[in-house]
Amino acid sequence: MDSNPANGFAAVELDTVKQPYDLDDNHVGLDVNGVRSTHAASLTPLDIQLAPIDTTVNDGFYMVWVNYDGASRRARAYVAKNGTRHGVALLDAPLDLSAVLLGKQAYFDFSASTGVKYQFNCVPTWNMTVERLP
Repeated sequence: MDSNPANGFAAVELDTVKQPYDLDDNHVGLDVNGVRSTHAASLTPLDIQLAPIDTTVNDGFYMVWVNYDGASRRARAYVAKNGTRHGVALLDAPLDLSAVLLGKQAYFDFSASTGVKYQFNCVPTWNMTVERLP
C-alpha cells in the first residue's frame, strides 16, 4: 500500500513518465514509503531531459548527487550535465531516516521501471561515502 509506514523505504527517483499525481514527466522526486513523491522538482528548467525524444543527439552524461544530512535530517539531490555540480540543490527536502527505517538495516540500490514503455538506463560509475557518527 502506498505511503504505509511499514514499507520502510526512502528513494530518490528520476521520473520520465507522468502519472496523475506527478509534477511532470521529467523530474526528481523523493519517495517515502510509496511511489507518490513527497517532494519533487522539475529538470526542464535546467535544460535536462532524462528521456529525450530525439535519441540521435548526444547531450553527454548527467551527473546525479544525493546527499543525506543526518544532523539536519535533510535529503538533497543535485543533477547536472557533464559533471558541473550546481551550488544549490535541485531537491532539498526534510527526511528523518530513523523514522522511516524504524531500526531496520538500510540498503542502497539502483532500480528502474518504465511500465509499458522502454528506455536505456546506464550508471557508468558511482561513489558512496558513509560517515559514522559517534
